[in-house]
Amino acid sequence: MDLQCESFHDAVAGKCGAVLRAIGPEIMITRAVLRPGDGPMIRYDHTVRHPGEIRRWREYTYVDGPANQVFDGRQDTRRILVNGEPAAAPVGSVPSYAAHLLLLEMINTGQESITFTQFDDSDPADVHSSEFRVTGSETLTTPEAAPISTTRIQLLVDGGDSNVMWCADGTVIKSDWRGAVSWATTARDQLVEGLSPDVRTAIEQFLDRHGS
Repeated sequence: MDLQCESFHDAVAGKCGAVLRAIGPEIMITRAVLRPGDGPMIRYDHTVRHPGEIRRWREYTYVDGPANQVFDGRQDTRRILVNGEPAAAPVGSVPSYAAHLLLLEMINTGQESITFTQFDDSDPADVHSSEFRVTGSETLTTPEAAPISTTRIQLLVDGGDSNVMWCADGTVIKSDWRGAVSWATTARDQLVEGLSPDVRTAIEQFLDRHGS
């Protein structure tokens, strides 16, 4: 599987975790793990399976660590179910963690925008009209002090600005999560450097399991 790793930097606490994705032809496995400040470790795990087109996803599992809850989603041609209950989201909507695959589709096919409906993985009544839209080009300086030319992509949710991603060569280089940011890295030692032992262990377990 293609492994995509981002170092996560809180606006106050600084570097404190990572966003990890393992992507195959019909699956994406995501782990977000961080410890901002002196609080407990926060971890979210998400797996989505699809037939090669994410809008036709078949099932997902979302583990909300802080809430100690598990959500199982299913989609067929008639409806979406979450934990066995019908969801308000229409068929073809994507769980929010899976929207990353639409972003990759957009940047790898040269589209200027892509519209979709997404819903909260833990609350399928929370449904939003969304769009990824190219808004220009920028040269970024990475944490390793290397300049890189990128395409800036704005996520719009219900018409308003949300997260921003900067992409190059078919991948996400930087994400702005409305304050916190994450930077892509391929170096395992840089990814885990300076993190608390429990966060480091959660990252290394994911990397060992999925191929790095």
